[in-house]
Amino acid sequence: MHIKLNASDRLVGDGLPVYVVAEIGINHNGSLDTAKKLIDMAQWCGADYVKFQKRDVESWPEARKRSPRPAATR
Repeated sequence: MHIKLNASDRLVGDGLPVYVVAEIGINHNGSLDTAKKLIDMAQWCGADYVKFQKRDVESWPEARKRSPRPAATR
């Protein structure tokens, strides 16, 4: 079965060119400046779109909120 979907200004489906979605996730650590830099880097690397994730950090224990994630310190 051939399926075509309209994603923004492009069609997605069998026999059509692929496009790349960069996974930024929560690597911005809540910083808008970092998020923008990650978007710029994804574009520089050739990504067509980026994907973010959202976390409800208010429900986290205080110690976890204060400790940086290992990936963010590299």
